[in-house]
Amino acid sequence: MLADAAYLQIPFLRFCLKHRLDVVAVLKKNQLGLLTDATALLGIVSPRTWDRGNVAVQAWDMEGFTLANVPAPLRVLHTQECITKRQYHNGSRQVRKESRQWYWATTISPTRLPVEALWEAAHARWEIENDLFHNMSTHWSLDHCYAHEPTAILNFILTLFLAFLLVQTFHHRNLKPSLRARFTVIGLTDELRIGLGTLGPACVWAITLSLPGP
Repeated sequence: MLADAAYLQIPFLRFCLKHRLDVVAVLKKNQLGLLTDATALLGIVSPRTWDRGNVAVQAWDMEGFTLANVPAPLRVLHTQECITKRQYHNGSRQVRKESRQWYWATTISPTRLPVEALWEAAHARWEIENDLFHNMSTHWSLDHCYAHEPTAILNFILTLFLAFLLVQTFHHRNLKPSLRARFTVIGLTDELRIGLGTLGPACVWAITLSLPGP
């Protein structure tokens, strides 16, 4: 479970562990005791460094932290990241550097998920925000309410998630690279939608929709 700092709470951690789910969550001042301990102890650990594209990373990683009433040890990862951005301004190319730092807490041990992989997983939460929910709201009408009964709302959303997952899987796993270069996921979705409209009488739901009302 990749989560924001608001989810780094004892009930949520206990729920996930009970259902055999690991958690990677941002660590902020809402868990001030854990953050204070991690800040002090990570200072005695030598950082690991690596470059990933335009990002230079320093990472401090330590396990063995605890939270009261959480039946598993926690591991804390702290990173300082220097991002190099190149852009044109007034006709000249300029280089600008941005510094960011993060703290994450997780139930996953280093033997199961090395530090670089943990860093990648932690940052992947933004892909969920941007590529999933933003994409579905913009192109898949996730923010449109088709019904107002709670069970109906849930069924519409789950059906939409299932359709989105199937299209994404088909695009990323089934299409050849040459076709993926021609069709974005949105373009593929449009092709599938047009295909549904040309199925004719063999399409059961098309027949149902074309029947006259009572």
